[in-house]
Amino acid sequence: MGEQKKQNQLGLQLFILKASINQLIAVIPKTQTIMSYVLYVRLLSLVSCLIIIIFISKVHADATALVCGNTVVNSRANSNYAKNLNTLLSTLTSNTKINYGFYNSSYGQNTDRQGGNWLRYSDSAIFGHKELLPMYYSVEEKNKTQVDKFNEVLNNLLENLKSKAASGDSRRKYGVGSASVGPRNITIYGVVQCTPDLSEKECDDCLVESIQLLPTC
Repeated sequence: MGEQKKQNQLGLQLFILKASINQLIAVIPKTQTIMSYVLYVRLLSLVSCLIIIIFISKVHADATALVCGNTVVNSRANSNYAKNLNTLLSTLTSNTKINYGFYNSSYGQNTDRQGGNWLRYSDSAIFGHKELLPMYYSVEEKNKTQVDKFNEVLNNLLENLKSKAASGDSRRKYGVGSASVGPRNITIYGVVQCTPDLSEKECDDCLVESIQLLPTC
């Protein structure tokens, strides 16, 4: 009973991550069709940092991943918890004033207080807490030539974007850019982003680990 009471007293917190897709799209020529992609998301705190690598090809609109924690909460359909959660989540699509891509909020009182995220919600504190897991990545298999050169250009691009994101201020931490590779000058577009609650070092560490894992995808 004591542990359950402790869990119930943890109000859900909300942290919305709005990836800087507009900045990424801005560097892509308007004549191109977006987008076949490689997406790697590293969850540290919540979606603390992410890397998106885009190659021009075709559109994919499929859902990516669902990760559920092992915390037990009163989520029955008729419970106050579930009702407040549904109310909170329903506000996400209607909120058009998201300053710099992030905001936090909650709904309800005490044990029924809820928080959510379009990628994650939790009944425990999610701000400034390092968590190496969970993580998710999605890849599209394609035949590639000059793999070593491709990886060299990609790593240089991501290192540059990582530095831009980590050195951002408390409002936003992101980097966006592009690079060309190969005799056909294939363009790679990339965006990296951290949630603004992370310090410069935490953001840098998160993105470093993500970049290092890309070759295993």
